[in-house]
Amino acid sequence: MERVENGAAGDVVMAIESLSLDLGGRTVLNGVSFDLRRGECLLVLGANGAGKSSLLKCLCKIYNPHAGRILLNGTDIDALTQRELALQVAYLPQQILSGFPFSVYELAMMGRYAHQHSLKADSEEDRAAVIAALTQMDLLQLADRSVQTLSGGERQRALLAACLAQQAPILLLDEPTTFLDPRHQLELREALLMVKKREKLTLMWVTHDINLGVSCADRVIGINAGRICFQGAPDECMRSGALASIYGRDFTLLEHPQTKLGFVVPV
Repeated sequence: MERVENGAAGDVVMAIESLSLDLGGRTVLNGVSFDLRRGECLLVLGANGAGKSSLLKCLCKIYNPHAGRILLNGTDIDALTQRELALQVAYLPQQILSGFPFSVYELAMMGRYAHQHSLKADSEEDRAAVIAALTQMDLLQLADRSVQTLSGGERQRALLAACLAQQAPILLLDEPTTFLDPRHQLELREALLMVKKREKLTLMWVTHDINLGVSCADRVIGINAGRICFQGAPDECMRSGALASIYGRDFTLLEHPQTKLGFVVPV
């Protein structure tokens, strides 16, 4: 994978400044600050309950933080409507409701909502964007299939196709490989990297799969108990001390024979 170099201030597309969030009387995020840089894949690591998913939901205005601010290309996202934000940021959630009664094509077309007017039919531009997204995810032959009949890997690709049809330059991914077997994990990873390069996307990826995530990351941030405890390059992250600061325990690491990065091995 081609990695981006550490960007200058002009390369920042999203700036998160002293972000704090309380949910149900509990502090979920506490003074979180970092930048998302154009064209990079930023990996977010952390234990269950660390605040990773909540952070993504703040970035797309599902949650409203009680302190701090989020700047998108220099504009506070509080000044943007949800439609205006969706033109710039697409979000792949960790889960969707079961029993989704739509076809693969209809699901992908939902990604066009920010470009559409409620009283108008789908435009030629909408249809072209959906066909392109389904083609990129190798799903065109399944366009008429119900989402309910898809395998886990196909469903994840269909959800990603909806995000790609949105044509936003920033893509937020919350555990996109959850519940997928190793083959489908690798297939989704390769599809993401291909689309990232072709469409010049900026990715922010939350995952529990340390090895898979680090293998495609340009930078890594680690969150522990709502605070950022690590920011750095993938090779710096894959060291015992860095991982211990993120997860609160030591890991056994080896050097990968091809990438030369450290990787976690089972104890």
